[in-house]
Amino acid sequence: MLEVKSGGKASLTIMGETAECSYTVDGNQLTVDCKGDKTVFTRHDDESLTGPPGSMIGALRKSK
Repeated sequence: MLEVKSGGKASLTIMGETAECSYTVDGNQLTVDCKGDKTVFTRHDDESLTGPPGSMIGALRKSK
């Protein structure tokens, strides 16, 4: 789960572990930086995100 917050802050939870992160947006790329470990997500028209090819991160969809 990725929670994108205002002010460039985010929380990324993978396998039960949550990390406080920062993020930047450049076009359709959302880069999440968790203590120097950067992950680039691709944003799609339906507001979903996909992680880097070959990563353990599946498609992420916006929840309400």
